[in-house]
Amino acid sequence: MLSGLSKLLDKAFILGFFLPALLGFTGFLAANADIPAFCDLLHKATSDSDKVGSLFSFLFIVWVLSLILLVLNNWFYQVLEGYKWPFNREAWKRDERNRRNRQLDLIERLRTELATENSAIERLKASKESLEHRKAESNRATVRARLYRNQERNARDFPRHENLVLPTAFGNTLRAFEGYSSEVYKVDSIFVWPRLLAVIPKDYQAIIADARAPVDFLVGLVVLGTFTSIFTLVRAIDIWLADGLSGNYLLADLFQNAAIAAAIAAIAYRLAILEARSWGDVVKSAFDLYLPALAEKLGFVLPTSQAAQREFWAAWSTQFRFHAPANTAWWTRIKPVTPAAATKADWEATDSAGETDEVRGG
Repeated sequence: MLSGLSKLLDKAFILGFFLPALLGFTGFLAANADIPAFCDLLHKATSDSDKVGSLFSFLFIVWVLSLILLVLNNWFYQVLEGYKWPFNREAWKRDERNRRNRQLDLIERLRTELATENSAIERLKASKESLEHRKAESNRATVRARLYRNQERNARDFPRHENLVLPTAFGNTLRAFEGYSSEVYKVDSIFVWPRLLAVIPKDYQAIIADARAPVDFLVGLVVLGTFTSIFTLVRAIDIWLADGLSGNYLLADLFQNAAIAAAIAAIAYRLAILEARSWGDVVKSAFDLYLPALAEKLGFVLPTSQAAQREFWAAWSTQFRFHAPANTAWWTRIKPVTPAAATKADWEATDSAGETDEVRGG
């Protein structure tokens, strides 16, 4: 229990949930400061009079809000990825597929252009010092750089297969790095990840948490900024319908505050996509570095060939996902070390060390 409480005080929680709750709640109160209760709470939290008690109440509300963000974090992700309403639109999915296809078309054109430049250089290889040859070399370098840049962007922004494209750019960025382990190793990341975490060292787990925290922070800003914008806009429309132009000064402030909150949410969403790419690089590296340790933890020697490794992980992914036992007859088991064998190995190591000392004159 105490270890669980300590996680609510670590850097990832403070940055990922407490800080967006603090900023979001403060912005919500400021955007609707014409409501006496909100104005009073904001004033007491920032004024010098009775500062300790009022600040404690304010921070307690922020703390509860940060816990709500933590509990609902996965649901918020699913909404922003396009799995749930209101972003699970088929039209949006078509738009994302078209954006992906345009990117692939550009990559194909660059490949054709690069092949053309290679052919030109081949024709001019007899005159390497000529101006035409140097120009062709420069053009090839430019085209190659554009090709690699767009290939990298496509790999980070979209899943490999068109049927996996989601309705939002944020969802496709996450799905792109989630599919890396399957494309390279035949590992189902969703079901293997909890097992992989068991063998990832604590220091690298901290790196993963630090990489995800900015994404959680920005997702929280998106949620709270959107809520503030909608709440403030609904109030403005309600006042407009009830009082007409008599409250025009208040209406102007409310409409302006709603627009600012919406702009903050939109900016946070775009930044979340950029941070998700960096988070994805760290997650992909975890599969590269620690899959062999997971194989050892499962009690097997990881095959040496890439094809055999893919078969190995495909079998285990099937077991983890469908509860169908993997056929392990093809894989080499790690022989357990008995206490007697361990003692013998220790003695041999000691003797070897003694002999080495004697050779060195120890």
